[in-house]
Amino acid sequence: MNVHRSSSTLKQFHGSALRNSFIALFFAALLTGCTLGPNYKRPEIAVPAKWRNTDATVASVADLGWWQLFQDPTLKTLIHVALQNNNDLQLAVARVEESRALLGIARSAEFPQLNAGAGYQNRRYSETSFPPVDKLGVNPNMDFYRTDLDLSFEIDLWGQLRRATEAARAEMLASEENQRTVVMTLVSDVAQGYFDLLELDQEAEIDRHTLASRQSSLELVRRRYDDGLASDLDVK
Repeated sequence: MNVHRSSSTLKQFHGSALRNSFIALFFAALLTGCTLGPNYKRPEIAVPAKWRNTDATVASVADLGWWQLFQDPTLKTLIHVALQNNNDLQLAVARVEESRALLGIARSAEFPQLNAGAGYQNRRYSETSFPPVDKLGVNPNMDFYRTDLDLSFEIDLWGQLRRATEAARAEMLASEENQRTVVMTLVSDVAQGYFDLLELDQEAEIDRHTLASRQSSLELVRRRYDDGLASDLDVK
């Protein structure tokens, strides 16, 4: 009698423990789903309605690339060549394309998924192996067709799919900004190197003119020295 009571008590204990486990798992899943966070809201920032008090139809230099303001064909050519052949920029462009593709994949998970397929198979039965086929007048060639259609849709109760789409969109925007940063850095470096080269050329030209001027002065002092109008110290 005590054995039966112990067995019944043990079953009740296991049943209670099992129910408690299911309840704990349910609340854990509920809490996990609720930790995705609220919707992102951009903070409000007071900005002026207009940047300049001019007619909107008037062209502004701010709409142009800053390197175009110099009207230097050589500088434009150098920047064009750098943009076409820079590996960092090509990598940045590839990452933008990759981010856009990943955004499309993440966003597609929010919509119903439809999978369809079709198949065809032809079978020929040997009349030697299956004699009844010939006697019954059955065509030994048989065609088999198969079609599949599968429709699935995941209900986004906790916003997991929406958050994944938002994260992918943020990654895409970040990659686009990174591409712009690479472009501006590359253009700035090329322009700075070109301007430094122009500065060195101008300094070299000034040095040549200065040397020519001092050689003329030396020649003049030598003539004065030869005529006895200047001393040897002036020549030295």
